[in-house]
Amino acid sequence: WTPVRANVVNVYDMDSTFFRSLSSSYLQYSYMTHVDIGGGINAYYTSNTATNPKETYFYIRFSGNVAGNMLNMLDPMLKQNKAGQSLILDVPYAQYARGELQLVRTTFFSNSPEVSLAARIAGGMGYAYGNSSALPLEQRFYAGGANSLRGWQSRTVGPGMAPLDSAFTIPNQTGDLRLEANLELRFPIYSIIKGAFFVDAGNIWELPHYTYDKSHIDNEDAILTWNKLLKSSALSWGVGLRLDLSMLVIRLDMGVKEYDPAAQAWRTPGQWFKRDGFTLHFGVGYPF
Repeated sequence: WTPVRANVVNVYDMDSTFFRSLSSSYLQYSYMTHVDIGGGINAYYTSNTATNPKETYFYIRFSGNVAGNMLNMLDPMLKQNKAGQSLILDVPYAQYARGELQLVRTTFFSNSPEVSLAARIAGGMGYAYGNSSALPLEQRFYAGGANSLRGWQSRTVGPGMAPLDSAFTIPNQTGDLRLEANLELRFPIYSIIKGAFFVDAGNIWELPHYTYDKSHIDNEDAILTWNKLLKSSALSWGVGLRLDLSMLVIRLDMGVKEYDPAAQAWRTPGQWFKRDGFTLHFGVGYPF
């Protein structure tokens, strides 16, 4: 439990051309200097406390935090900027709530104790309100990478069916909401060398947003709608090698794109191993 935390995020020396090129005014709010004062909680429970469990177990991990509510009570005494945001030392404070949950179960098979099936369901959502129209950039969700949708590099997928934002030299796709499911079959190969087959599905999305003057600025392709959930979810599969040193696991995963929501297209076997068809990831420890 963190009763009070305080951060000042100073976005300095931002190129004005880059700022104007962001795909929406909503994203521009995420890149502004702000004060983040609030509190949070982290909770973790596991049915097996061993460092390297060899029996079926599950764990639950939750984190949640809120910011800006105490400062909001001081609003009558604070001055405001042109956008109507209240300021602390001439800097707007962030106001939002954010939560994240992971459920993981690893099943070991009695007839093959070295073989296990790990499954994860993960989700998170953040909502800006009051003094903020967008989550701060550091509080937004992303997908892809060694512990997420392994067919994509980190931050290169989503939100929803939206394409990559050309404003970024280094991809930085983010969203307000994340839903993901993963399945991984782990098995021995030889001695300390292990293998894995995996499937990852999910994405990040944005919630509907309005600016302070209530003008609509949403990218419809990025917003989560339940009737388009499957169509806007990414799907990848792959294989992995693990070097199991008992106290440490070093892994190499190759994730292959199967369904790309930005292109709204399934990849064919002829596309799997082309330059943009797969991604390699090095990691330490299991992805979940």
